[in-house]
Formats: sequence, C-alpha cells, structure tokens
Amino acid sequence: MKIKYDKNLNVAGFDVFPWLRVGPKKWFNNYKIASFYELDAKDSDLPDVVALNSYSHHLRGVIKQRELINNIEFQELLATNLSDYSILYSPSKIKSLINFEAVNLKFLGASSNGSLENKLIFRNKFKDRLPIPKFKLIDLNVLQSINILKDADSVVLQHETSKAGKGTVIIRDEEDLKKAVNIFKKDPEGKIIVSEYIEGGLERSLQGCVTRYGIFIGPLQKQIIANQQLFNPANQFGEKFCGAEISPDDKFSSLYNEMSSYCKIIGQELASVGYKGVFGVDFLVSREGRVYVLETNTRLTGVTPLLSMLCREGQDIPFYLLHILELGNYDYEIIDPATNPVPPQGSILLPHSKETSVATINHSLKSGLYSLGQLSSPDLKYSLDPTSTDHSILLHQYAPINAKIKPGGRLLLTYTTGRVLDDNDELTSETTDFVNNIYSQINLGI
Repeated sequence: MKIKYDKNLNVAGFDVFPWLRVGPKKWFNNYKIASFYELDAKDSDLPDVVALNSYSHHLRGVIKQRELINNIEFQELLATNLSDYSILYSPSKIKSLINFEAVNLKFLGASSNGSLENKLIFRNKFKDRLPIPKFKLIDLNVLQSINILKDADSVVLQHETSKAGKGTVIIRDEEDLKKAVNIFKKDPEGKIIVSEYIEGGLERSLQGCVTRYGIFIGPLQKQIIANQQLFNPANQFGEKFCGAEISPDDKFSSLYNEMSSYCKIIGQELASVGYKGVFGVDFLVSREGRVYVLETNTRLTGVTPLLSMLCREGQDIPFYLLHILELGNYDYEIIDPATNPVPPQGSILLPHSKETSVATINHSLKSGLYSLGQLSSPDLKYSLDPTSTDHSILLHQYAPINAKIKPGGRLLLTYTTGRVLDDNDELTSETTDFVNNIYSQINLGI
C-alpha cells in the first residue's frame, strides 16, 4: 500500500511506558512521545520523549494512564513542550486542568464510545451474523447458587465490561468459581456471560482499520495468550496477552478469507456508527477447523507494534499510520491499495512479572539487538529489518530500572523476524530457552 500524506505533521504518542509508542517515528519526521518514563536509549531513529519522571513530580507507585494524563504537573509539561501538537489519547478521559487551546494542544481519541468492546453488546449485535460460541447470561448474585458445570466439564466466564482478556476465566471446579466471583464483585454492575469452552481451540486474530477509503484487513495473527512461560496463572485476572506470531506458513491460512469476511462485517458496523481507525478481532479455531468469533477491540491492539515493526514500505498496510491520519482527520490519499499477498514473518513476545504483588525493577536487560543464544553486549539498534533472515532478537526495555509494576505487569518487549511457536502454538524449545534466559537476567524487588 502506498499513501500520500504530510510527513511533517506534529503528532505525539502517549503512554506511561514509551517503548510501545515508538512505531510512528518511521512515518512522521516530528513525531514525539509523552510519557512518565524515559526510553533507555537515544538514537536518530527514535523519537524524542517528553517524560515527567525527568522533572520534579508527586506521582508515586504504579502509575496508570488516566492518572498520568490528569496530573497537573504532566499537563503543564505537555503545554510547555508539545504546543501545536496532537496527542493520541481520547479527550473524553481528560480533565482539562490547564487551557490546552491557548497552546494549540489537541487530543486525538477513538471516534466512538467503543460499545462493541462490551462483550454482551457485541454478542447481542452479532449473534445472528457471526459464529459466536453458545452463551447465556447470569446475574452475579446467583452465580454461585447454580450448577454452571452441570452440562460441561469446563465453561468460560466473562464480565460483560471486561477488556483485553481481563476478567475472562476458565471454570473447571468450585474453587475456580469462588475465585472468579470474588474478582467480579469488584465490578458488581453488569451481567456475567457463561460461554461454552472449546476444548483444544487455538487462538487467532486479525487487525483491521476503518478508513474513508474502506475497511482494510491485515494478515493472520497467532495469539499467545496466558502462556505459562511468560505469565503467572495466579495473575489470571490481569492482562493475559503474551505476544503474537505472523507467518505465511500458518496452518490456518486456508481459513483466512472466512475470518476476514467476519472482520469486515464488524468493521462495517463500526463505520456505520462513525468509528475510525484500528480495531482487532479475536477468533478461536476448534480441533475440527470451525472458526468462532470471540470479541472485538476498538483501539490499537497488542499486535499493532509488531505490524508496525514488520511493515515493508509500499507492500503492507501501515495500520498505525492510517489510524493517526483518520483520528486526526488529516488529508491523505491512498495512491495504491495493493499489498504483497505474502505477509512478512515475525513475532513479538511480552514477558510478564510473575510476582503476585507490586514489584520494583532492580535489574533488567538494556534495549538493543541481541543474538538468540546470548544476552550480553547488544548492538545499539532499535528496529528490525522486516526482510532480514538472521532472526536476531530486538529487545525493548518496556519497564525501566526502578519502575514499579503491577502484579503480572509487562517487563520487556522482544521482536524477531523468526517464528517462536510450533505447529501446536507452543513456544519452540529454542524460544523457551531464550525466555528462561531473559527471566534469569531480571531482578525484581517486592
């Protein structure tokens, strides 16, 4: 895909930790990041970072996005350093403690309320149009008084408002149910969705983008969810996304057109209510090869950074770029929508803290390009060549030294142009050894 647009637009990403937001630098000359922490590296290919932690501030402990964006010290920092910029964050979540208009500072957020992320609304909207697993609704106050395992060995429970796999649990016995109820009580509003458990199902996903030129769908993605080498099951109510793999050799490639058609149905619904930008759709493929649609995420997804890293100029869909151009309502033209039918190959892994309480990063690995067999003396490079076949590991230090992270919080981001999963969607032995080596190099304080 080839796009004509203004590369000198003043756009900035936002997050507590900046590494996830470096991708758009490849498309915008003036791109910056507003964050709490700094990057642990400087390079001409990396964006400048406006980080509150470099200045005097009163924020302590585990910092959350909404807490940061609504901090007066941070807003003053934005006004001083990012006047005439547009920041990628929903304005509906911001309390304006200063006059942003006076410094021509804007916020670019999702163009709808994201109601389809509500798992109940999604099911009711598409149950007659998409193959969604069988489900029923139960009030939280009667959940423990009925036998939800009467007709099955396992079921899946979800709170209707949970997002990104949070609040989604597999129930196999009474102990699992008690734990789930205690967590769901923290958000007593809404229904509990009880869905059939697809034994042996494998996760897949697609990323799409709603634009003025139509809906574009990316390559098939293997989801790595709650992998016990990268995640502690005791933190099952936190984030479970552990990575993804994109490969032209995916064994479910023959199902791509079916999945893509479901993705377009969802994209058309989003477009009809004014949504613009990136969205993701999660699928499950049964042992028999039947495709189930699980949910949609109306925002940048966990695979967006990988797609940005692997994007071959003129050959692939630049999702992050389209997302920004649409949210900002900027002028642009798709001069050639054609893409390479063979997707790039690559993977992203996200090692999580295995601690069940808040932890401090005492020691971690530096960002850079590593060889698979060793984790010392990295090359000072911070992006991958998507055409490379040497399968080096690009590591980004997601959580820096002295950062406090929540139970199960992300530690690092690792990228490679190689595969990390076998045909059963398990980490390869070589990848497992590398992951174990990573954890041996990280020291957390409790």
